Amino acid sequence: MLSFFRTNQILASLLYLPYLLPFLLANWLNKLHAEKPVETGGWLYQHLMASWGGHTLSDSLLTALFLFLTATMLSQMVIDRQLDRSITLFSGLFFLLTASAMPGHLHFSPLMPAMLFLLLSIWQLLKVYKKYASTINLFDAGFWLGIASLFMPLLSLLLIWEWLLLSKLRTPLKTRDLIGLSLGWLSPNFILGSFLYTQNKLGEFLHTQWSAPFHFTWSSKQHIFSSEWIFPVSALLVLFFSFQTAFKKKEIGKKKIIRSFYELLVFIVLITLLFSPDNGLLQLTALPLGIILALTFSQWPTQTAEGLHLVLYIAALFLLYEPFFKVSGF
Repeated sequence: MLSFFRTNQILASLLYLPYLLPFLLANWLNKLHAEKPVETGGWLYQHLMASWGGHTLSDSLLTALFLFLTATMLSQMVIDRQLDRSITLFSGLFFLLTASAMPGHLHFSPLMPAMLFLLLSIWQLLKVYKKYASTINLFDAGFWLGIASLFMPLLSLLLIWEWLLLSKLRTPLKTRDLIGLSLGWLSPNFILGSFLYTQNKLGEFLHTQWSAPFHFTWSSKQHIFSSEWIFPVSALLVLFFSFQTAFKKKEIGKKKIIRSFYELLVFIVLITLLFSPDNGLLQLTALPLGIILALTFSQWPTQTAEGLHLVLYIAALFLLYEPFFKVSGF
């Protein structure tokens, strides 16, 4: 199956759709829409998109659309930034596999558009590498992160991770670089907040973006052991036992970037544990996992990569179809 994705042709990204279809079908069979995540959406999501996924058909179509766009953009970012010596669409493939393998969270939610804009932010930030005049890229990276936070407020915390990534991309790191990135993130929040102030809705905006989402959920420790963690943990075990594979034949600067994606995983897990009430934010791990798994699998022999991918694919489908088997008496 992986052989179909050993290409850099963007038209080949259409193969993502049949790859994703069995996961979307699970939503229909298991009626998982009753378990839709309760993640707190940002102001833009609540006022523009909250009603879009109200029906089963529209929910599935929107989910497929945003996952497909994000997977396509992710694979093109890896190719454009030359993170992998092998030119493939693996990163989008493993993004779909990881994002789809979390029971109860394969729905249209604030995280869907937020992931897309977060990816745009990361792409712009990576363009800073070995580039002298990068003020526009830094501002754009912060701006897209700010837009992402208007859909999912908790993503504002990833500004800290982007500061760390920037410190690896720019040596020596200059204060004006941090300021440019931070001003970009602040701009959409300031513009929207200023407009809502004239509409006497600033209090609602501040509550939606800052007061409501940032409540500690660490005390509900039983949710740590829910089924949403099974596939990400399994993928992390694969990466743990093949840690050095993703770094093979990479220059020092690219190795630093790859390590940053491991750090992004840690950031997302911590934010999930501290602030995510039902692990909905855990789906965000699909972005760094997609990249790291792609870099790892592209270095392995074809038979080994095909076999392990097939195991992960079947395991992901089993997680989603298990409730259907129980109801059917299998």
